[in-house]
Amino acid sequence: VIISGYGLPSISPVWQAWARIYTTDIGKNIYVDFTSSTESTAMSSIVNHDIKFTASADFLESDLDILRTTDILAFPSFALGMSIGYTIPEFASDPNTPTLIMTGQLLASIYMGDIDRWNHADIVSVNPKLAGLLPNQPIKVLVRNAPQGNTKLFIDGINRLGNTYNIAATDNATWPGLDSARRVKADDVDVLTVLKQ
Repeated sequence: VIISGYGLPSISPVWQAWARIYTTDIGKNIYVDFTSSTESTAMSSIVNHDIKFTASADFLESDLDILRTTDILAFPSFALGMSIGYTIPEFASDPNTPTLIMTGQLLASIYMGDIDRWNHADIVSVNPKLAGLLPNQPIKVLVRNAPQGNTKLFIDGINRLGNTYNIAATDNATWPGLDSARRVKADDVDVLTVLKQ
């Protein structure tokens, strides 16, 4: 018997470990197959009965109606941390460079398009040890190319950290303040690859 499921790459290692334990210790004749995918692919696959389970960071708004009208059960299985990644090549050559500090206001201002360069005065004021080290380069912002529960969680997080925007927590944020030159789109599978560029 094969039980197939899809879910986010960020939680894939946990589900794959659970699947190995289940197959080894409990269901000797049952193989659990978990494949990394986007949330939208996972949800459409479970609705179409192509898979038996899915793992998501948070339900997309479009999923809530589906859950109300089907026999699909949803429950929390574990908590997952979220972090902010950044790439400043000038920092890579010196391991003694102080860590960049980002506040909810700074993150919101970057995503809303009001802070567009690494050496912006607001970033320098929170990071005085980096004054003179932050490059006069545009900040390219990574955004999801499809609705993602992680996007809603990210917005909720920066709102809780505090900012003057009070951004609507949605899984399909459009970030209208970001022009196309600064917006870099990525899906769950290639976020880390894009971030390293």
